[in-house]
Order: sequence, then structure tokens, then C-alpha cells
Amino acid sequence: MIISLEAPKDLKDRVRDKAKDLDRSQSWVWREAMKQYLGESKPKTKAVAKPKPVVDVPSYIDGDAWLAFIECRKRLKAPNTERAIKLILSKLAKFHAEGLNVNEIIDQSVENGWKGVFAPKGSKNNLQTNISEAMDFING
Repeated sequence: MIISLEAPKDLKDRVRDKAKDLDRSQSWVWREAMKQYLGESKPKTKAVAKPKPVVDVPSYIDGDAWLAFIECRKRLKAPNTERAIKLILSKLAKFHAEGLNVNEIIDQSVENGWKGVFAPKGSKNNLQTNISEAMDFING
């Protein structure tokens, strides 16, 4: 008995016909494997992850508070782009220059589930703004 090790020339055609004849009860994985074998589809590749932004956090910001804030922003699905982080850090630098405790501001944002940082109510900046707005309203 002689057994030929060569596959018939029409093997791909028969496999293709068999794959087309499959009913929906057949495995999706098997169909995809056949498509790849026949060269009808390309294997899926994973997307390349973008590098995470690297920003220097000032020393007056507590590392644990900052990480909690970033984690909170992730849960809220806020984009932590380099620009967004720089804008938040510039606001915090402004608050620090005004003499406010930035770690309390960060904790306030995490506690309330905010995406941004805001001066606490009753702070010097907000109080001055409210007084000037009231004076403008009174003076017309």
C-alpha cells in the first residue's frame, strides 16, 4: 500500500467550501482559524499602548494624596493627558502661592468625586471675589 504525503491540489478549495457550509452551531473559533489558514483574514493584533504622561509633581503635594486624585480621575473616566495634569498642577501652584493647603484641596476633590481642583469655599480668593461682585452689583 502506497500512501501519498502530498495534499491534493484542491485541498484549500475543499476546506473553503467546508467552512462556508458550517451552520451557526459550529464554533466561531474554528471558523476564524480556518479563515486565517486560508489567508482570508489577518490575526488580530493588540493595540500599542500610548506612553503615560510623565510630569514632575511639586514637593509641597503629598504623593499619596496625588495618587488618590489620579485614581479618582481614572474612575471618573477623565483623560489624564499631559496637558490636563499640567493645568491641574498650575492651579495647585496658584493655590499654594495664595497660602492655601493644596493637600486639603486635593483631598476635597477626591472626597467629592471631582475631576478638577477647586479652592475651598470661604478661602481668601473666593471671599474677595464675592465681596467685589457684591460691590459691583450695589454700585450698578
